[in-house]
Amino acid sequence: MTHSSRNFPLVLAALLQICFATFCIATPPTSTNAILFVTQVPMPTEVNARVITQSVVNVSSSFGNQLGDTASCGRGGALWIWYPDGSVTNLTQLAGYGTSNVFQGTTSIAVREPSVHWGGTRALFSMVIGAPTNQSDATKFFWQIYEISNFAVKGQTPIITYISNQPTNYNNVSATYGTDGRIIFTSDRPRDGSAYLYPQREEYLQLPTVSGLWSLDPVSGDLFLIEHSPSGSFKPFVDSVGRVIFTRWDHLARDAEALTDQQGTTTNHMFTYSDESAGGVITTNLTEVFPEPRSSDNAALAGANMRGNEFNQFFPWATDEDGTGEEVVNHIGRHELLQSVPSSTFTNDPNIVTLDHSQRFNTNYVSSFFPSSEDPNTPGLLYGVDTGDIGTHNAGRIVTLMANINTNPDFMVINYLTAAVQPFGPNPGGLYRNPLPMSNGVLIAIHAANATNLDSNIGTPVAPKSTYDFRLKTLKQSGSLFVPDKILTPGFTNTFTYYVGSNLVTSAGALWELDPVEVASRPIPSKRIATVQTIEGQVFNEEGVDLPTFQNYLRTNNLALVVSRNTTARDHADRQQPFNLKVGWPGGTQTLGTNGTIYSIGFLQLMQADLLRGFKPDGVTPAPGRRVLAQPLHDAIVLNPPPTNIAPAGAVQLATDGSFAVIVPARRALSWQLTDTNAAPIVRERYWITFQPGEVRTCANCHGINEHDQTGVQGPPTNEPQALRTLLRFWLASNPVGTAQFSAANYSVSETAGSLTVPINRIGGSTGPLTVTFNAVNATALAGVDYIATNGVLTWLDGDATGKSLTIPILNDGLAESNETFAITLTGATATNTATVTILKQPIQVWRVTYFGTNANNAAIAGDLADPDGDGVTNLLEYALGLNPNVASVSGLPMVGQTNGFLTLTYTRVNSATDIGYVPEVSGDLVNWNSGPLFVSQLVLASNSVFQTIQARDLVPLDIAPSRFIRLRITHP
Repeated sequence: MTHSSRNFPLVLAALLQICFATFCIATPPTSTNAILFVTQVPMPTEVNARVITQSVVNVSSSFGNQLGDTASCGRGGALWIWYPDGSVTNLTQLAGYGTSNVFQGTTSIAVREPSVHWGGTRALFSMVIGAPTNQSDATKFFWQIYEISNFAVKGQTPIITYISNQPTNYNNVSATYGTDGRIIFTSDRPRDGSAYLYPQREEYLQLPTVSGLWSLDPVSGDLFLIEHSPSGSFKPFVDSVGRVIFTRWDHLARDAEALTDQQGTTTNHMFTYSDESAGGVITTNLTEVFPEPRSSDNAALAGANMRGNEFNQFFPWATDEDGTGEEVVNHIGRHELLQSVPSSTFTNDPNIVTLDHSQRFNTNYVSSFFPSSEDPNTPGLLYGVDTGDIGTHNAGRIVTLMANINTNPDFMVINYLTAAVQPFGPNPGGLYRNPLPMSNGVLIAIHAANATNLDSNIGTPVAPKSTYDFRLKTLKQSGSLFVPDKILTPGFTNTFTYYVGSNLVTSAGALWELDPVEVASRPIPSKRIATVQTIEGQVFNEEGVDLPTFQNYLRTNNLALVVSRNTTARDHADRQQPFNLKVGWPGGTQTLGTNGTIYSIGFLQLMQADLLRGFKPDGVTPAPGRRVLAQPLHDAIVLNPPPTNIAPAGAVQLATDGSFAVIVPARRALSWQLTDTNAAPIVRERYWITFQPGEVRTCANCHGINEHDQTGVQGPPTNEPQALRTLLRFWLASNPVGTAQFSAANYSVSETAGSLTVPINRIGGSTGPLTVTFNAVNATALAGVDYIATNGVLTWLDGDATGKSLTIPILNDGLAESNETFAITLTGATATNTATVTILKQPIQVWRVTYFGTNANNAAIAGDLADPDGDGVTNLLEYALGLNPNVASVSGLPMVGQTNGFLTLTYTRVNSATDIGYVPEVSGDLVNWNSGPLFVSQLVLASNSVFQTIQARDLVPLDIAPSRFIRLRITHP
């Protein structure tokens, strides 16, 4: 894929005249949309020094630009708008902010980085209000986020409102709108909010920096860290496909200031806290373990057969709005962007070589790339500047990078739009920053014509003067490149004074014009939602782990899961570290790119960015804040399967297929390295990466493959990672799903009960959802005759262990037959679980089967009133008294007697005859009969497991009644 420059229409400018807060241009340019921009008091001084306190950056610098004190940002700037008719208006002044006084005190302001809403009618920006009012005023000042509305149409009175619920007492800058009402910004709020860690210090000069990207819901106050950046992230914006594009400073290297202290060239008085806690003890231990030593650390490199490592790049990064999927945009990297990538690590392997830009498809290169905006007419075309880290106020050469979301990194193209820039000058064409492609094709930029060399203060400390003259201009094409065309503003010349410590500083002359943004509506892209890759999702299914439950576990515990399928595979271009790799365990896989040394790997050792390094400017008192040091992973490492071999600290063992799977802490920068089976480092990661709570992130291999691996033939690995299976089984052992089980193995129910309710319990765990299917299965009982066929599903949600039940209707067929059974099965748990249900027939029906067999349902023989043995005793009475209906006998019939003057009736009661009633009754006239405890008492004379002998007694004495009668009535429903 190639990209060619095109002709941009020219924007014309003419004579200028002042109109109160508005400046008017007599002949307006032809642009159809307004432009927001800011003015800023020039801050000329930027100093790169190994002595920390001698380094200087400010609001216009590439990094460390977030501080709100007057030493970092002079007062007197404003938020302006350029209208299509050529006029410019001071919006902050019209809204009542700032002061026109020479002395910039309590009401003074500075403004930065406007960002227009999707609808084009409001915008975010950061503003710091106030400045010291005298030499001893020690008030702290912080950048805070504001929103402006009612400005897009000329003549409106703008309204500025403070964004609610943002972090106070911290600097919040570079705000932009998300797709969902949230605000994305950078802040120097500590990663976890712990004030004692403020400020985080970057890895290069150990100056204060932002901690990363943040996301805020201004309505609810919900705030979270999108990505943790040890050296800083800058100027995020959401592109046309919903990616958050931002500049990140990558400086993953050992501490240079500690090294120069040790070498005796500086006296920063470096030290290390024992841990990241508030109670961390100051120690003199300056040992570092990751990455390899710096190239200037001769003592550490001596005899190591190892090249040193430094890393200092500003690259375009991308993440989803929730922080998932963080990577250099499109997974592009040094191999596709830089002029060359030096060989690193081992010096005794000729296969490890330097990569030159001429060896790739995209032969253009940058030293760094600061993305500024996306072309509104070409999705994915990023405009930015290639510049150094310090000395030019983030100004350099305008370049574009084609980063369409579907573009393979191997074919991402860099195009140069302006002339090449010499890092230390001379640059006769000046320098550029904040390139802005407009909707109508016009290219706008900030240009400093006088920026021919590094800037410096050519004035004095109390009357600083910059050599740079940043102005808002259109660009035109001249040959193959673009050059400045027309200046869009009349320029803004003022004199301001403000205190910096004890000094009253005077800034006189032209203000800088910075941070232009087009006032135009844009379609809101769909919010990007990270998904688990299909291969890993299949492993979850096969291992019986519910993915949403697992992710909820991670989310609840502020964790993430990182998976790689085969770490022996590396991108074909990455020959700057060992690439002939073999898993050193028996049966381990290998991927070889050439002949020569094969490196055995056995572990992935993870490093977490702990804020540990400090310094003492005066040799006594620690400066506030800390720098990160790479420490072996200690947060969450115990949640991973323990290695089966002796491993380095913070490591997981590679599976024989080259895969790893590791649970890691979320919202903390991490890095890693592959070590051999004896824990010696082999291949080191070059970036810090942050993962989000609940994120399941797959990198098929590291370094990620664009097209082919080091063999030149194979693409990215597609194996199901063995290490993920191992981890999921380990996790399940501590977080079991559990099983569904009947409360008993056997149940019984009377045929006349109507239904049976069976309790089901979840036992052995409650992690994740559990679904089981229940089915009733015939045995001697038949569905539709003895019970109603019943099946269904029981479901428990994650964490739910409450008991459930199922109900089966029971049918009464009225037949004389034996008890019958059917089964209920539960399937879908770990194993099938079965219970047996016995339908208890009426005892008289069982009795009929016992005595009448095949005639049991013949009423003439087995009916209640039948008398098949002809002894005058009906079957019902035979049943009630425990007699044999097939043997003629009157033995066992109730006996009438008299006891102590009361009439009695002694009878036999059968214990199993629960389906009939025994009702003794008394009467004085054989017409009116009475029963119950008011008339008859009953006494058990004898009892065993089969019978009871009962004596019923009339409660009316015989001596007072002319006549008394007693009988036994048997009832059968």
